[in-house]
Amino acid sequence: MSRQKKGTDDWDKTKTRYYVDEFFSDRQYDRNGPTPFHKRKHEFGPLALYMIEDQVGKLLEQYRPTLPEGAPDTPRDCANQFYADCQKNLLEAMDSPETENDAKFVSFIKISAEGWFRKMYARTDEGKAKEALRKRMGRDSRFTNEFTALGKDDSAKNGKPTGKERLKGKRGNWGLSFEYLDSHGLNANEYHAPSTVSEAKLETVALQYPVSIDRKALQDADRKRNPNYGLPGQMENMLEGVFNEAKGTLPLGSVFQIVRYRMAVLEHFTATHPTDEDGNPIDFAVDYTSAADAALEAIEGEDDKQWMTDLAEALENLTPKRKAKYLNKHPEILNKLLNSKNPNIHRALLALEGQQHEQKA
Repeated sequence: MSRQKKGTDDWDKTKTRYYVDEFFSDRQYDRNGPTPFHKRKHEFGPLALYMIEDQVGKLLEQYRPTLPEGAPDTPRDCANQFYADCQKNLLEAMDSPETENDAKFVSFIKISAEGWFRKMYARTDEGKAKEALRKRMGRDSRFTNEFTALGKDDSAKNGKPTGKERLKGKRGNWGLSFEYLDSHGLNANEYHAPSTVSEAKLETVALQYPVSIDRKALQDADRKRNPNYGLPGQMENMLEGVFNEAKGTLPLGSVFQIVRYRMAVLEHFTATHPTDEDGNPIDFAVDYTSAADAALEAIEGEDDKQWMTDLAEALENLTPKRKAKYLNKHPEILNKLLNSKNPNIHRALLALEGQQHEQKA
């Protein structure tokens, strides 16, 4: 059987041990060049290495949008880094029942590689924010990521499963809990099916809920931690309203997008670079006061979207102390940022905190 064939999925791996036996063998392999390749015992051979690169390469296409800056971005580079990071666990697994045949070994590699990609994403700012959201929902009895097998619990009251009927849902999907639905007379078979409501409509619902902000913390230049956006329970109340409007479950990514839309502290602000009528970039003054004031004077009378874009451009590079000084000098700007429900204005809040995020990271 050729190397290429063994590196693909066209044979029954539950009945073979090519990768496993290769690992425990002490042998030489011919290769192009004057020196043969010698593989010692307890090392992965060419077949396993080919398969690992193949599995990691497939997952790379799936997880590419989540990779942090500077991460390996080719199948070979990813496979090499995956092996370097996970080598100890991979070698230990070869002595366990998890890898007693080729099928189990391939499954183990795939699961390990998925975990490796997810850990890289979890270290990004967005990954940390999404994990914080998951934990907050997990601590609130109104939400769950455990769902029933629809259509298999007809005897359950209001679709609420009992005992073995309750199944673990996908980790990425969330909805209202069985207890919440039961207490409100709602049917779990309906509310634990995927929502068909558009994300745009749910974002509109989110804007109806208040999010209080600590003004003093926002203006405190010496504060090391970022201020909390929202009083305790405000975000959870907002999500309760969103899930009720959704009448179904939502992927964690959709929930995060809705929260990010409403609470700008969770959104990575990407400032645009305004240009003049000739297409030349606008060069703001270096001094923070003149830069901010020039922006405000130049954009007086423009619509909110352009106003906020230019304001963010002027503020994004200021130090926290200078930002606080500017906000104290212009309380009317802070009031507009805090009181508006316009998402374009919300996004400028992150411009006021951008450098604190960078320093913390």
